[in-house]
Amino acid sequence: MKYKKNINKILNNTIWITGCARSGTTILGKILSTLKSVEYTFEPDYLYTLLPKIHSFNKRNWLNLYNTYLIEELFFNLCVGRKANFRKIDDSYIGHSLSAKDLKAKLRINLSRIDFEHYLEKNKKKLVIKIPDVSRNLVALEKYYPKNKFIITMRNSKSISNSLIKKKWFRNNNNLPSIYKNRDMFGKNIHKKWLKLNEKEKTEEYIKQINKYDKKLKNKHVLFYENLVNDPNKEINKICKFLNLKKTIMTKEAIKTIRRT
Repeated sequence: MKYKKNINKILNNTIWITGCARSGTTILGKILSTLKSVEYTFEPDYLYTLLPKIHSFNKRNWLNLYNTYLIEELFFNLCVGRKANFRKIDDSYIGHSLSAKDLKAKLRINLSRIDFEHYLEKNKKKLVIKIPDVSRNLVALEKYYPKNKFIITMRNSKSISNSLIKKKWFRNNNNLPSIYKNRDMFGKNIHKKWLKLNEKEKTEEYIKQINKYDKKLKNKHVLFYENLVNDPNKEINKICKFLNLKKTIMTKEAIKTIRRT
């Protein structure tokens, strides 16, 4: 499917927050979701299925599925408020991203897909997707969309390992979260060997594999979790410069919630 100029800009300039689970992607996502003109989405379920298929589908077929999903299902509905989560206990709660005034304005938008290109001409939007664990898939995606930008969260490996073991995600293969059952996460051969490891070994190999592919991403900014909690204003300013985005009042409030170590 072919799109016009401003819609294509969204596809070409999508921003990704990724890295290992438990490395700070959630807290960073909350902050970046408040930046001016950002449409933010928290771990879209379908992308955990679609992104790994980039390794097995031919380019034309995969791009047709990906572009249609990203624009028609995800981005358009984000712009008009149909993807807003009103559960206050969730990390993806819309109140973390928008003020009450801005949310009301979003929910009043009456926009058809026919007018979407014109809407984007007047409203310079950026799509930010927070999704850990898919670094291998994003390395392949970057070949299709080299202008996409990637914010990689890094954290002390021991801290990540301890957190994952506490979560018990890798303790039993039968009870693995579904995203870790996907053979295209690391590649079929490595994944097969990974399943045979014990919990501690799985955790260490998981971190090793995600970090390996993070290093292969080119158009990236690396954020160290420890630096973020110690000097959040400095680190967010660096990211804003990399993304060419501006903070809002909500951004400043979100930064205040970060606990210093």
